[in-house]
Amino acid sequence: MTATPTKRAADDNDDGATVAPDNGHAAADDGQHKKAKRLPQDAPALVVDHVDIPASDSTLAKDWYLKALSCFGIKELVCIPWESFKIYGLGNTHPTLWVSPKESDYSGKLAGHVALRATSAAQVDQFYADAIAAGGKDNGKPGFRKHYAPGYYAAFVRDLDGKNVEVVCHVCPDDIDKVEKRMAAKGKVVCWADIPCTDVDRAAKFYGTVFETELKVECTDSKPWAFLPSVSMDTDGTTGVVSGCLASSDEKRGPMSEGCALLYLNADGRIREATELAARSGGKVLEPVHSIGPHGFRSVILDSEGNRVALHSKTDKDKVGATDSDKAKADNGNFVVWCDVPCRDLDRAIAFYSAVLSIKCEKMNANGADGKAFAVFEHGPAAVSGCLVQHPSAAASTGGGPTAYFSVEGRLQAAVDAAVARGSSVIQAIMSIGPHGFMAHVTDSEGNRIGLHSAHM
Repeated sequence: MTATPTKRAADDNDDGATVAPDNGHAAADDGQHKKAKRLPQDAPALVVDHVDIPASDSTLAKDWYLKALSCFGIKELVCIPWESFKIYGLGNTHPTLWVSPKESDYSGKLAGHVALRATSAAQVDQFYADAIAAGGKDNGKPGFRKHYAPGYYAAFVRDLDGKNVEVVCHVCPDDIDKVEKRMAAKGKVVCWADIPCTDVDRAAKFYGTVFETELKVECTDSKPWAFLPSVSMDTDGTTGVVSGCLASSDEKRGPMSEGCALLYLNADGRIREATELAARSGGKVLEPVHSIGPHGFRSVILDSEGNRVALHSKTDKDKVGATDSDKAKADNGNFVVWCDVPCRDLDRAIAFYSAVLSIKCEKMNANGADGKAFAVFEHGPAAVSGCLVQHPSAAASTGGGPTAYFSVEGRLQAAVDAAVARGSSVIQAIMSIGPHGFMAHVTDSEGNRIGLHSAHM
């Protein structure tokens, strides 16, 4: 059955290109290119999905291509009026070659357009991250273009000469919902945290006191652990609040320095009380409550296990008689609300996280008064995220410091591969964590231990 192809109109951020349901391409003749070196059968292939060719006279050019490529059995599949011109889509069952008049506004926006076919939406995401990291300019973020076709998932980047490069995946109808859920989860950068403990019972008592709740200590494979407050981890990985757990650890740890990863924990509306409770419950106050500008207020403490963590609140005025409902509404019920990741080389760290997480990392303050340059992870408006902080005392936290987990929904293997390609070491290979999906631990470009998580493989 031949699907009816349609033509995309060019716009400012998503330049014109062809769209059609993926009906496949004819297999290459084994007799062709006999002298070429053959690749392994499982090697990824670069497949052109469609190209646009500007012509002085699109109708004459169309007729020429039909004759010149008649040995391939191509035919005219679609003709679209555009301004005072016509645009033609030629191919077998899928419009592979588009011919457009070069004088038209449509052709002008193409500026040399080629679309390459991806095998998955995750591969589209990876292309976008790699292309941007290599100096390309955004011309359309990864996502569905349902006005072209229901499963048309693509990303667009201008190359160094300004040509519009597209990578597209034709998602089958049964998988569209799954990809959309993965997209919804993309706004969430930090999705979990493990806080290591020498004594989980002691840590549970400490955090229970500081956050005025009771933490239940459980045991798995003879290892005690306890969920932190507000936990609601959904099996599809797309909703639910961001929390974490206290995890038993036998690793020997030195004192947590200013250069270690810093988790921000939700103490909204009671930051002063929580900071005082931490000091009275076996912890230590490293930084008293202070303003962090438009982002609210924080204090920095050492917990009962020697972990350096921050307490965060949108206000420094404690709410009298705050109810459980008030606490649940604070920061959308998230317990972990931010994470600072230390680095010695900010540009190197930006390149690493951009590729591994398939998101942008925007450098915000390269010449701050405190000497700390930083870059913020791209994230949704209400999502838990974090930033890279360049600091002279940045120390790799591969040992026993808190481990932040970053969401790489639907592309865990690609994320691990991207990390390894950039010099990362795999500390924990991809493993199932039951109904909560899959995870892996790697080192980042600065030597920090980080977790990568996906609800689906």
